[in-house]
Amino acid sequence: MKRVLSLLLVSVTTIANAQQDAQFSQYMFNRTSYNPAATGLKPAFCAHGLYRSQWLGFPQAPKTLQVVLDAPFNLFNKQHGFGITFNRDQIGYETMIQAKVAYSYHLKLDDEGTKMLSFGLDLGFLNKSFD
Repeated sequence: MKRVLSLLLVSVTTIANAQQDAQFSQYMFNRTSYNPAATGLKPAFCAHGLYRSQWLGFPQAPKTLQVVLDAPFNLFNKQHGFGITFNRDQIGYETMIQAKVAYSYHLKLDDEGTKMLSFGLDLGFLNKSFD
């Protein structure tokens, strides 16, 4: 019985696949990368870039680059947001390139606009390759 369970466990783990998202610290500066509802919350066009390099001096060290553009806009007297995110993550021989577009809708819950409920959706593509 133990042999059958071991064989089953090994066969299941060999067919399992997973993906790893790019790792960043300082998530307060790139909220739109993990939450599309945060797109366009600030009242101006925002652009930022992040670069992360681990283990300096080692060959095939992890390197991550991210560029995010987002802006609010008004349509039919409603507040919306639109954003674009580009990620390039290289870990050893694996390179991941990701591009996303995000849309958000912001619903004001009071007259001053201090309380808001936001909904967001992002669509994109992911390309993984091995050198």
